Amino acid sequence: MLAIRISFLMISVFCSAVVAFCQDTTTLENAKGSPSAAETILAEKGVEGSLEGIRKYLNDIHITPQQREEASKLIQKLGSDNYQQRRTATKMLSRFPGLPIEEFETVRQTADLELSSRIEMVSRFLSSSFGKTLSAAYRVVVEKEILGLMPELIRSAPFAHSDDSLRNDLLAAVVTTATPADDQQLRSLLKNESVEMQTAAIDGLYRSQKGSVMSLLVEITRDVNRDDRVRFKAAESLADLGSRDSLAPLVQMLESADVNVRTAAGNTLQIATGLDHGFTGYSKDESRKAGVAKWEQWLINNGSSAKLRFPLEKFNDSDSYLNGNTLLACGYANRVIELSPDGKEVWSVSAAGAWSAERLQNGDTLVACYNQNRICQFNPAGKEVWTYPCKSPLNVRPLKNGNVLISEYSGRRVIEVNRKKEIVWSFAADASVADAVRMQSGNTLVAAQSKVVEIDTSGKIVWEYPVAQPYGIQALKNGNILISRFSPGQVIEVNRQKKIVWQYDCKNPTDAMQLPNGNVLITENNIFKEVTREKEIVWTKKGASCGAARR
Repeated sequence: MLAIRISFLMISVFCSAVVAFCQDTTTLENAKGSPSAAETILAEKGVEGSLEGIRKYLNDIHITPQQREEASKLIQKLGSDNYQQRRTATKMLSRFPGLPIEEFETVRQTADLELSSRIEMVSRFLSSSFGKTLSAAYRVVVEKEILGLMPELIRSAPFAHSDDSLRNDLLAAVVTTATPADDQQLRSLLKNESVEMQTAAIDGLYRSQKGSVMSLLVEITRDVNRDDRVRFKAAESLADLGSRDSLAPLVQMLESADVNVRTAAGNTLQIATGLDHGFTGYSKDESRKAGVAKWEQWLINNGSSAKLRFPLEKFNDSDSYLNGNTLLACGYANRVIELSPDGKEVWSVSAAGAWSAERLQNGDTLVACYNQNRICQFNPAGKEVWTYPCKSPLNVRPLKNGNVLISEYSGRRVIEVNRKKEIVWSFAADASVADAVRMQSGNTLVAAQSKVVEIDTSGKIVWEYPVAQPYGIQALKNGNILISRFSPGQVIEVNRQKKIVWQYDCKNPTDAMQLPNGNVLITENNIFKEVTREKEIVWTKKGASCGAARR
């Protein structure tokens, strides 16, 4: 009994060591030319972040039959009564980073409790350590735009099969590394059972060959046996090439059973043509049908002669109609003010409890009035021209379809409201909601009390980042998320792998906005400031702040 207790104590100690070893470390990119977080992870494993270095790593993760046999023997030794043998076996197994976890299953099923615990511990360690390194390799391919790794990436695909985050990293790397020489391999991926791999293949073919694959893209859009997500990706690529062959399939996909495809097809048509026929993919059936009918009629009348805007306008979460001025929501002073570049006040309006303000394309200003439980829209003369009652709104975001996205703090939800004051979409959160932004994909990024989540149009969470008190968020063009943490007082930029790549410490920030020049506009406690990526302050303005600044 004593021996068993000691053994379990050893397991506990070793587990703690493994946890400590595997724990993520935060790498901040504060200086130009400094290695990224992914490069740092590779360097710790002795992997060079270059074409040849990553190629060698991706080849080395595949074990030989001889190595597999050796690993099986070491797994058996995990059950040895001799502590030193168990320790040695554990250490030597770490030399098999690409060892499939299935190797442990047979032994685990027949092992006693103690041995099963050791096997579980080691397998989790290997999986975590290996996955972290493999993810870093994929990310470096994307960061450095390394070409010529298609065979190695495709061969590594089984390792990423069961991990969503790892699979997404792989897909991004496949798209990035594609060259015309990879044509046949990418075409073969179009027969892959994974829809995600098929769409990545289309992206790779398009990026590497552009117009030379136009006939293939047309063929894919017409293949009704393919998943709508694959057909949409082909149609979107055609639209980006300025081909009118994209229009008919995009209009067809407005009636897709997949709400995300419907939404994306509608957004693409709107961007490509500059027209808005009132279609929203996630609105009620009767409303969608009316929008589809308008697009179908337009296609009949104009499809053969339509002038398209191409390449497609890329997503920008921070479209500005301020002409270089800065808009400040000074809630404690019950005002919204606009400053010229030289700091002079050029416009203002009284708005009780103004937490955030957004300038619209027509010159009006949309304000979230937290204390008054409503959204207000003011014209340039300061006259209120539209209002919507809601529960403690912290942020309001104008959408490209003319609707507004409202974050209800005490209402614990995000709602999309049209100009008729009808709720066309909503998401109920499990905590107070501080901010929400609509992404290019049609998904919505939401800052709740203890996390930031990305949800699709059906309300399904597709990405989640746990973080205390996120008050403001911004979706950046590089795919990262800028988050204002009220407490402990930080503005952080987080990548899709949930790693912090930039951080600025400040006092109770309620909002932050990355500007086109790369600087960040931050709302602190009673001060607005602009800081560089090197954390130098280039502009400040004192004010009774409680919300957000825009430029």
